[in-house]
Amino acid sequence: IGMSELIHKLLRNLQVNHVWLFLTERCNLACDYCFFGDRDGRTTIYLDQVKALFESIPRKESYDVVISGGEPLTEWKRAQEVIRFVRAFSPASRLMVQTNGLLLDQRKISFIKTCRVGLEFGIDGAQAANSGHRRGMSRLKNGCLVRNIHNAVAAGIRTCATMTVHPAEIESMEENYRALSKLGFDSLEVHPAFMAPWSDSKAKAFVSGYGKILALDIKTGANLISPYYSREVPPLLDLVVQPDGRILPNWTYLIFPKAFRAPFYLMEIAVAGRRVEMRGEELASYLKDLGNFFTRPRSYRDFS
Repeated sequence: IGMSELIHKLLRNLQVNHVWLFLTERCNLACDYCFFGDRDGRTTIYLDQVKALFESIPRKESYDVVISGGEPLTEWKRAQEVIRFVRAFSPASRLMVQTNGLLLDQRKISFIKTCRVGLEFGIDGAQAANSGHRRGMSRLKNGCLVRNIHNAVAAGIRTCATMTVHPAEIESMEENYRALSKLGFDSLEVHPAFMAPWSDSKAKAFVSGYGKILALDIKTGANLISPYYSREVPPLLDLVVQPDGRILPNWTYLIFPKAFRAPFYLMEIAVAGRRVEMRGEELASYLKDLGNFFTRPRSYRDFS
């Protein structure tokens, strides 16, 4: 069996679930816990690379497409092009833009609502927590962010928040949850800042604090904490597209310096000729291992 045939045979047994488009390496903040640390602050993906990807992967009715960065709103024109293309290519797909929210305005909100795109805001809680590790997030900018969130919620856009908890913020987890629960989000994810220095005691304190937040979420009937990551999922494949067009199997590989990511690339989207070049042996090996991984029930959290 040829390598190309083997890859397509393996792909048929998996579904492409999330397509992560890390649109640009530019960002208007410098969060000290950011997992995408090794980036040049300039590179932005080409629309033709996005088109080539979707024209090459197995077709399905819908995908979960996450547009991230850097800060994708720093490249608003390219973000619009990508959103229009994906919406036309796969009308039923679920699109989400991950953003720090500072560059949002009514014009962008109108476009996002028209194209049925959700917004995932990175916001860690009350002003002190949100500014503590998001370098560049002043009190004034935090106020701007909160207003932009209110405007997006008022427009009827599907919104969620990602509350990243630094070890230094453990004691204020419940306070920060309460602050975010008042902003009108549809859902809320609470994650540890996994690139931060965690001691055993801090890790245990996070688990305890997370349990208290869950209990509060249930008691108040807010139901903001999504069970999505803990649900069983069918065999799936994520494609994580870097701004330079190289494709990784999981976003966590972005924690590595660029020089160390090379062995993990599965594909590369060439700008010239709009084609996707598969790294046959690496891709076949990964897909085979992934098939073995899903021989018993798995959640998306297990997969990530």
